[in-house]
Amino acid sequence: MIRQWAAVAFLALAGCSDRVLPMDAREGERGRVVRLLDGDTFVLDGGQVVRLVGLEAPSFGRDGAPDQPFAEASRRALETLVLGRQVQLFYPGMTRDRYGRALAQVVVTTESGRRLWVNGALLEAGTVRHRAYADTAAGHDVHVALEAKARGRGLGLWALPEARPLGFERMGEATGQFVVLVGTLTTASRTEEGHCAVEGQGADRPFLLRFENAGPCEDFSAYGKRPVELRGYLGTYDLLVDHSSHVIVTSLQ
Repeated sequence: MIRQWAAVAFLALAGCSDRVLPMDAREGERGRVVRLLDGDTFVLDGGQVVRLVGLEAPSFGRDGAPDQPFAEASRRALETLVLGRQVQLFYPGMTRDRYGRALAQVVVTTESGRRLWVNGALLEAGTVRHRAYADTAAGHDVHVALEAKARGRGLGLWALPEARPLGFERMGEATGQFVVLVGTLTTASRTEEGHCAVEGQGADRPFLLRFENAGPCEDFSAYGKRPVELRGYLGTYDLLVDHSSHVIVTSLQ
């Protein structure tokens, strides 16, 4: 079933993404993809590990934990698109993370010589979620629009009930994972530690939003009693928000 989906996904990707990169980015290395790690990370023939920026693929479980839904299908979609092919890296900001991975927008060249924008193709096919960081976020508005298109059409992981945004009352089901949460914020105040303490309607207790370059806590006072969508890595009632695009006013889903 996964192989069949990957073949269909490739046809969709190849048909939609022959476009110029929609952001300023410095040209980086070229190489041939020799191995896939997951749906947003691969290895070049020279040994460089490349992390596709602006994306978050469902993760594989570690230490006995189960894989997230669609993790294998996401990896196979990227594999179908890039494995064994030449790619060009483009850097929209910081070039390496703390693990030494290249942080890149990527263009792949097919056997016919066609150039495809990989990051955008995956978002548009719904095999990954949008996730921006401030230091590599150039063009994130295009990423958001491509994800919205896939969500609206129920493509890829967005067709799975398990991938739909979680209500605040279900946060305990996704501790340690990158999540999309929906709910209504009722209060916002700054804690002694400098975090933003937010109470959400339906949650059994307040949870913390931890901000990194995403805006001041006071901005959220304007969201009182309004439904919002939040995304980030979820701890025990502790959500890390890395970019302003990870908090939007929305309709509950």
